[in-house]
Amino acid sequence: NEEIAPFGLVGTWMDVAAAQTTTGSTFMISPVPTYNGINQRPFVKTKGFVINAYTKWRSAATELMRLVYSKDGFQAMVTGTSYAPSLVDGSNLVPTLTAGGIQEQMMSAFVYNYPEPALLLPNNKARKSMDSAYYPFISNTERAIWDGTKSIAEAVAELIELSNAAIEADNK
Repeated sequence: NEEIAPFGLVGTWMDVAAAQTTTGSTFMISPVPTYNGINQRPFVKTKGFVINAYTKWRSAATELMRLVYSKDGFQAMVTGTSYAPSLVDGSNLVPTLTAGGIQEQMMSAFVYNYPEPALLLPNNKARKSMDSAYYPFISNTERAIWDGTKSIAEAVAELIELSNAAIEADNK
């Protein structure tokens, strides 16, 4: 709520529009604050879908791709969700967004972000590398930097040590 937590982090997986309706709160989304005047460049998880090329219903898969890769089809997908679309610069499928709406705010807020790499560990194809080397401990390290209990150099050294240990343990 606005009294307890006047600001916080929002992720691409969060349904902010539904949260506004449920809580009665109004949320505004912006880029992550700068640190010493430098824009932070966090990773952003994206959602997507896969169409199996080996399906026995190839005509249905072909039709779905035709719809998805049309202006109207893409617009329908974007309109049917509160998630922000992820677009390549110069895309022909730029949807119309509600001015000032959640999707438009998220797209503006993610201007400095990078998509999360989707690489697997070389010896453990069931494990994404980001799940080993990043997510288990990045939040605590970021918190320590913001709180001033660790310097950036200390945090980087800790992240390298923790990442190396996690990758070694998970890459079997």
